[in-house]
Amino acid sequence: MTGGKRDLQADLGIYGKVTPGPWEIDKIDSFNGSGKSEIFYIIKSEHACNKDKIVADMILHGADANFIIAAREGWPEAISRAIAAEAEVERLKNTMSSFKLKLDRLRKLRKLKVDYDEYKLQAEVERLQKALTEISNWREECGKEADSLGAGYMTFSDVEEWDNLERFAREALNDANS
Repeated sequence: MTGGKRDLQADLGIYGKVTPGPWEIDKIDSFNGSGKSEIFYIIKSEHACNKDKIVADMILHGADANFIIAAREGWPEAISRAIAAEAEVERLKNTMSSFKLKLDRLRKLRKLKVDYDEYKLQAEVERLQKALTEISNWREECGKEADSLGAGYMTFSDVEEWDNLERFAREALNDANS
């Protein structure tokens, strides 16, 4: 297969069909007609279906034979681990996606809470402004009425009390605005 993603389940299925292990390497020294010796390797298994128990023969390089044996034992495990790792990656992607959705929801809820708190504060500021205006208007009316009744009707402590009440209302309004 060239390019693209391998089907690891199909690859693993291939290994289920090969001759069971363990496999062994035999080194064969062969003499050709010129008196020259040629070395090749065969791979054997006691589970092979032929009488000589040969799985593969005429392998020209010992490194290839070693690779074939290592692949017979190692690749099924490597493929199984790769399949498990891919499944774990997919699970983690799904978990991360779920966390992102929850985080977005929490952000929206937080914004709603902030907006609601701002709305409540604005309503409180408006209430305090109205109360301050009423206090100021009432004080002014009382002052006019006291003037019409003559001096001494409102004592210094009455004026001081009105000043304290008005100052308290202004401080509450300032606190609400900050």
